[in-house]
Amino acid sequence: MIGLSNNTIKDREMEKKILLVDDESLFPKPDRTFFEREGFRIMTAGNFRDALDMAVRERPDIIILNIRSSGMNEVGCLRRIK
Repeated sequence: MIGLSNNTIKDREMEKKILLVDDESLFPKPDRTFFEREGFRIMTAGNFRDALDMAVRERPDIIILNIRSSGMNEVGCLRRIK
């Protein structure tokens, strides 16, 4: 990573990540702000295909799925992420 100090890279690697998969804005801004203030990096995906890509690339610590999302079955998405 060009332009980042070793401390910045290490902090980024140790940062806890939450992936929100939601097509209906499940998490209001105050909830997101709470998690960000507590040191979590919030990532969002609007569909299961993007969620799968992000889960593989980012390796989030927590994944929250909105069970009303359309498209791929939620259980199928979780199986593929696992």
